Amino acid sequence: MKKSVILLFLSMFTITAYGYGNGLGAVMGNLIEPAQGLGRMMNAVCYVIGLGFLLVGLLQYKYHRENPQQVKISTPIVLVLLGVIMIALPFIAMMSESAQFLK
Repeated sequence: MKKSVILLFLSMFTITAYGYGNGLGAVMGNLIEPAQGLGRMMNAVCYVIGLGFLLVGLLQYKYHRENPQQVKISTPIVLVLLGVIMIALPFIAMMSESAQFLK
């Protein structure tokens, strides 16, 4: 049963890949397009999460100033550092991608 399903899948893949004259390169190109959109979405998620960490870190610092026994100073420091790292992450990825082609 499983072998017939796998054989059917592979035959349909080869028919769609070569049957229309596009070739395997066109199929792979169609598979890469959604991955590029996923990368842009991950950049946006990094920005949103980074801004959230920054805002929560600033609020935690305000709470620490009001009552130092309740909120340790390490909490807002860690949150602000995480926010900066999350905001810088897309820039670091962009720099590493551009440096990759310099070799």
